[in-house]
Amino acid sequence: MDLSRLKVVDGFGHLFDPVRSGERGGLVADAGRDFYSFAREWSVATFHPTRDRMEETVLLRRVVRELAALLGCEPDPETLRSVRDQRYLADPRRYIQELWSSAGIEMMLFDTGSPTVGEVSLDLMRRNLPCEFRTIHRIEAAIHELLATTPPFHDGLRAFTDSIDRAVLEDRVVGLKSVGSYFTGLDVEVFDESVAKRAYEALRASTDPRIKPLGPPPGPDEPIFTESAVRHLVSHDGKIVRDFFFTVAMRKALEHDIPFLIHTGLGGGPYYDMNRAHPLLLHDVLADDDLRPVKVVIVHGGYPWPEESGYLANHFDNVYVDIGEMFPMAGPGMTRRFSTLLEMAPTNKIMYGSDGFGIPEIFWFAAVQGKRAIGSALDELISDEWLTEREAWRIAESIFSANARRLYRLDN
Repeated sequence: MDLSRLKVVDGFGHLFDPVRSGERGGLVADAGRDFYSFAREWSVATFHPTRDRMEETVLLRRVVRELAALLGCEPDPETLRSVRDQRYLADPRRYIQELWSSAGIEMMLFDTGSPTVGEVSLDLMRRNLPCEFRTIHRIEAAIHELLATTPPFHDGLRAFTDSIDRAVLEDRVVGLKSVGSYFTGLDVEVFDESVAKRAYEALRASTDPRIKPLGPPPGPDEPIFTESAVRHLVSHDGKIVRDFFFTVAMRKALEHDIPFLIHTGLGGGPYYDMNRAHPLLLHDVLADDDLRPVKVVIVHGGYPWPEESGYLANHFDNVYVDIGEMFPMAGPGMTRRFSTLLEMAPTNKIMYGSDGFGIPEIFWFAAVQGKRAIGSALDELISDEWLTEREAWRIAESIFSANARRLYRLDN
């Protein structure tokens, strides 16, 4: 199926600075930038990969050919870098417009809590993006602040819930998100407030640093998440507190009738333990009677465990699956991974996303290749008589646009 003309709602990505060529890189015009500097943004590592590792991936080889074809130059890394940087520098908005037009991107959802270079204002994004966008509020910044400053428990709890209310009522976010898998994992337990208060007070009384205070964005050779922060926060009391605020945020999402997004599966950096990010670890919190009405989105499709994410979406009426990061990081495996997701996941609960970050090319490539991958998967289902062509078209339209528009009420 040729899905290239389908319009796209990119249901999950991260803010990026439109006048810079990389998340932690400099301006496009900065001296010393080469194709390696451009390519490293495609790595899922928080440390910069070695050049030979990055340029020898199948994914990047395909990116080079596709982008060179779009820009009309030779598919040579150095030639592409030069042409790309010249075009980007001359007119960032026009360059992004060309990418978005090629991919059919008409709306985007951004996680505003992602680390990036400096401060990327929403006004800057509006001036340079050729489409509408909505925002998603990440809860970890407020939790991080509480663990760094430890006000009295009830004051901290009030500050946390107030931060969510402001995000929803003033900033008009369309969802809340947790990256708790980076810290204490997804085996979230539901604790009474009294239990959480005792654990929180134990942290307050401790002379050990709970977490480093929030500081400036990391430099080019620094990891985004520090080893000391991650390891300390897996303490027993730290996990109780983290889990408690996780479920408080879920209840706030229910109160405001917006989805709650959860980072699962693949993550960045040597300190990220994927064993604690398996989507099936969410079972107990999803099965909690009080929390079952919360609309939960499994972000990244649980990649590399899409089958399990599909099971959860099938098993729980309130669970949805976003396939960002699986598209495009699975590279030549995108078609196969999407097909395994379809083994159980209802198609009206799957939403396209890119998990784009740093550079606009990731958003573009994910959409272009995502259409091809999903088109191939649907072709096979038509050929094997699992679907009619009409049904397959409806499914494709739902995944690339309609499902996200309905869940996040984007047309309101």
